[in-house]
Amino acid sequence: MRIIPAVVAAFLAAAVLPACDDASAPRGGFSVLSCQVDDLPGDETDQAVIARVDGLAPQLDAFDLVALQEDFPLHARLVGQAPHLFVSRVGAGGDDPDPRGDGLHDLASFYPGHLFRIAWEDCHGEADDADDCALPRGFTYRRLTLKMSLALDIYQVRLDNGDQEADRQARAAQVAQLSEFMFQNSFGNQEEIPLLVTGLTPLDDGVDQEAWEALADRNNLTMVPLAGQGQQVWYRGNILDMDFTAMTPPLQCASAAAFNFRWRYLPFGE
Repeated sequence: MRIIPAVVAAFLAAAVLPACDDASAPRGGFSVLSCQVDDLPGDETDQAVIARVDGLAPQLDAFDLVALQEDFPLHARLVGQAPHLFVSRVGAGGDDPDPRGDGLHDLASFYPGHLFRIAWEDCHGEADDADDCALPRGFTYRRLTLKMSLALDIYQVRLDNGDQEADRQARAAQVAQLSEFMFQNSFGNQEEIPLLVTGLTPLDDGVDQEAWEALADRNNLTMVPLAGQGQQVWYRGNILDMDFTAMTPPLQCASAAAFNFRWRYLPFGE
């Protein structure tokens, strides 16, 4: 699936090559939190979940970009007082989007680019094996414009749970779908666009590892060795030098990865 027209992708890719020397090379950064809220349909009257969400809400203020997974009925309560300039609306991918949304949301202190939601084509489990087909799942995609028109593609992912073979096969299919989308949309004018991938990615050995290695090899990704259990962070720098420093995530997240992200343009293919 290609969602960015070829002419637009070529223009954006060409725009990420400002001419400058190292001293004047653009650079910047922002703090990032990827957080599993664990607020599922039916939890809206659970006092323990409500208390946890209320405790989490003010903790989001410390991060410039917040990626939330499993953020369902208490979403408005969670983000209602957030100071961020942009908060995503409830939504889901697919031809007939589920009104409950896909549970993926983000908040940003800057304009993060248009949000695209893509539903998984495969899943496993309706009333058991983690119920992954009972709720809409998928991933989101944005193209963030940095200084001097430099582009950074941002993906947020929520993979299937479960440790049955069918769960692992579903995750492998989901990672393959993500890989194909990334290959089609995060390249332009024969140039790899820098990207950042965060999210809830429960992995087992074997099939899961092979799927992620295939995605990394095809799209030239590197794992950031700072994510917490259940969370992974991957990146591709290409024309950007990227640096990641671990931060302390809120305790109210069921799983989380928090980091300070710094980038610097590499002039002349340094």
